[in-house]
Amino acid sequence: MVSVIVPIYNVENYVKKCLDSLAAQTLKDVEFILIDDGSTDNSGKIAEQYCSDSRFHILHTENRGLSAARNYGIDQSHGEYLMFVDGDDWIAPDFSRIPYETAIKNNADLVIFRAFRAKNGKIRNKNRAAKNIPKGIVGNYTAIKYGGNAAWNKLYKRELFNNIRYPEGHVYEEIATTHKLIHIAKKICMIKTPLYYHVYRKNSISHSLTSSSLDDFFISNIEKYKNMISFGYPLEEQRPILWSSAITYLINKRPCKEEKYIQATQIVESIIGIPRQILLKHKVALMAWRKNKKLFNLLCKVAGRLRIS
Repeated sequence: MVSVIVPIYNVENYVKKCLDSLAAQTLKDVEFILIDDGSTDNSGKIAEQYCSDSRFHILHTENRGLSAARNYGIDQSHGEYLMFVDGDDWIAPDFSRIPYETAIKNNADLVIFRAFRAKNGKIRNKNRAAKNIPKGIVGNYTAIKYGGNAAWNKLYKRELFNNIRYPEGHVYEEIATTHKLIHIAKKICMIKTPLYYHVYRKNSISHSLTSSSLDDFFISNIEKYKNMISFGYPLEEQRPILWSSAITYLINKRPCKEEKYIQATQIVESIIGIPRQILLKHKVALMAWRKNKKLFNLLCKVAGRLRIS
């Protein structure tokens, strides 16, 4: 059986499309664990309407956040394999069937697939370098490199979560978690079939940046960097991720004497030259930072801090 865990929080304008796509799944041996995370709109009531279908099970909780909802869903599920869907996204009819059959055929602990991104009613490939994504059996580092941080473009053997859970009370929890799950998987398959539709919303948790969530973003990237080094993965490929997260932090954070700001400053100051591996906007920000820090902070203030991408 595959258990699909669906955290739901105040997405009444999106959740019906999500649940309709669940109901249309072609895999027969599947259950849908809906976690209503203390919604204050009609999301929970809409979800209840689907529970006449025996595959659907709804659990209402107080609002504790996405990580807690996912962890609770894991505890309440029964499947040998686990998958995740966010309540404002939707999935292809074969979302659960193709990865499940791939896992069974290859005796894989983890299956990774592609996703589309929906923004302003338009759908595009979420990974522009999709043609370069490998397929078939891949190594752990390759899976981390090409599989992304998202929880929802993967099928997991349940045992992977025996000692790993999403950090509760934090956002950007996937950055700190997904690479660990991939690292311990004994066998991984990647498929190029796009099976997930991720909706970009400015007011979603990951895009509604606050000072606290910016801290979580930076801390999660530092944790991932340290873990990747301890796992023995190539140092030269980990540094650009750390550099970019530190630059992003300085762009979005007002100058202060907090430990994290000082740490981000030290990371950026340690960068030699203009690394080709970082994004153009980070290159420009790095050059501006080096030329005049006061002007850099003024420009960031005018442009509007606390915006992340």
